[in-house]
Order: sequence, then C-alpha cells, then structure tokens
Amino acid sequence: MGKGVDHKQCPVLARHRERRARGVPTLSVLVGDVDVAQWCWMRWQRAEASAFVCSNAMSGDAVLGEWLSSSAPALSGAPRSLAEIEAATRAALPGLLALPPRSTSSGDLSSLLSTLLRIAETVPRIELACALSEAQFVRWRLEADANELQLVAEGLIGVEPVAREPEASAARRPRSNQRRAALSRDAASAAVPRLEYDADDFMRSRAERASTRRSST
Repeated sequence: MGKGVDHKQCPVLARHRERRARGVPTLSVLVGDVDVAQWCWMRWQRAEASAFVCSNAMSGDAVLGEWLSSSAPALSGAPRSLAEIEAATRAALPGLLALPPRSTSSGDLSSLLSTLLRIAETVPRIELACALSEAQFVRWRLEADANELQLVAEGLIGVEPVAREPEASAARRPRSNQRRAALSRDAASAAVPRLEYDADDFMRSRAERASTRRSST
C-alpha cells in the first residue's frame, strides 16, 4: 500500500466498527469519488475477511431485497423482511455497501437512505455503508428531514486523496474546502471525518483490475 495510508488501520472506519460492536446503529456515508470510496471500503472489509454485498440498485426496496437474499446462507433460508431478520442478530450476516448510480432520482435517494438507516436500527452490528458523490449527497440533504440528517451526520465520511508534499497540500486545499462545505449546511461547523487514500495506489489497483478483466475475456 502507499506510504502514509493503511486501509487495514483506517481510524474512521475503525470507530464506526467499534460503535456497531456496542450495538449503536451506524451507517457509514462515504462522500466523494464513488469508485475510490468503494475501493477503500472493500479493502477494509477484505482485510478482516468479512463477507459483504455491493448493490447498485436505485431504490431502497431493491437494495433491501438484494441484501435479504444474500443473508439466506446465514439464516437457513432467505428472509422476506427486516422483521424476520431481527431475531437473528447473532448470525454472521453479510455487510452491505450501497452504490446508487448517478442517475438515481432524489426520491429514490431518499428512499435508499431511509431504508439503510432502518437496516442499521434493526441489525446494528452489521457493516453498513453507502457511497455518494458530492452532488448526490447535496441533493439528498436538501430534502432530508432533521432526524435523518442527524443520523447520517453521525456516520459521514469525506473521501480525499492524501497529500504527499506541502505544494500538493496547498493545491488540494481549495478542493478540500469545497468538499467540506458540501458536506455541511454550515461550512464553519465541526469538521467531517476524512478517509484519506493513496491516489497512486488506487490507480495501480484499477489498472490491475482492468488487466485481469481483459485477460479473462
């Protein structure tokens, strides 16, 4: 992995995992480059040998359906609702990462986040996350109610590249400030926790995946 970044020891994701271990409902909402967010979160889960599902479904019902189906091996049959799964909180249920496409409507984004928060409240110990672009997050935030805004704020994470040199840090600062303003109604409010990644490491990993796909076709 790149110098200065270790996805196995990511502090903000580790804090979220600790909250879940205590039974505190927690939805990690990673805002920034969605491809990078997915890469970081998946590496974090794989480092712990955790099972998980990635869903590109647009609506809350579709994402819930995919996750419930994936839970079947742990529950000796696919549950049909969250009510059926609530009694099985000791089962090794898979984690879930929602990756709504850019074309997802504001209404579907609202449904999706509401469903994910409901899953977190019903089964608080599972690894649960959603990756959004800044534009998606801002669209959702404009229509969200106060309660959901508060719940999402507790798991909000800004995804940013780590700066290697002072010059790079200075060049990144305007973009970082824009991102932090986008993540909060008030840019002067408490800083949103960041997940910093090695951009070179990400590009190498993406090139390797592309090469592997070409080789398999």
